Amino acid sequence: NRAFVARQFRQVNNVPLAVDSSKDVLGAVDMHRYSGEDVRILFLTRDPRGSTWSKIKYTKDHPERAQHIDDAARLWSRMNLRYIRLLKNIPPEDLLHVPYESLCHDPETTVRRVEAFLGLPHDENILKPDPQQTHMVAGNKIRFSLQRFVIREDTAWRKNLTDAEAQRIMAITEPVASQLGYFPDSAEMTDFGSDTASARQDNNRRASG
Repeated sequence: NRAFVARQFRQVNNVPLAVDSSKDVLGAVDMHRYSGEDVRILFLTRDPRGSTWSKIKYTKDHPERAQHIDDAARLWSRMNLRYIRLLKNIPPEDLLHVPYESLCHDPETTVRRVEAFLGLPHDENILKPDPQQTHMVAGNKIRFSLQRFVIREDTAWRKNLTDAEAQRIMAITEPVASQLGYFPDSAEMTDFGSDTASARQDNNRRASG
């Protein structure tokens, strides 16, 4: 099972933690509940407009483009509502919401939040990876690059969605999007769960004091 694999991985590699990037929320909840391991869950989200555009961008001139947009927006809502419901009983100290936009806009602060959440010391080199090393994050073209990368937000949806399409997406997703800090009248968003890292830092300070 996953807990056994995680323990063996840590022992063989002599590392303090293992990362499961499978994106299986139900599996993460089961691990947290039954494994006996110290399981922390990172909940990554993306603005529904950006997510929708990513799914429909190859249907730019398709006669059923509007239907594709509606379908992609509803899929975003269904999936994220399911994740919210599955994660609702995870203690706040074991769950951290990390919006894609926050990581792109302020990677230093976001990475520090994740490190604090995981109880790890800050690594000054974490945003300066060795271009000769690769990683196993599937779907990310950066892993094949031998050059240093720059973190920047993919904002193609702002150019390629009409105002009416963007408004339609937010109208469909608003009940779920608003729970995650995405609002229909703004390109900005609030950071759902932002007090988690602060709480952990306070606990660490109390423990060390």
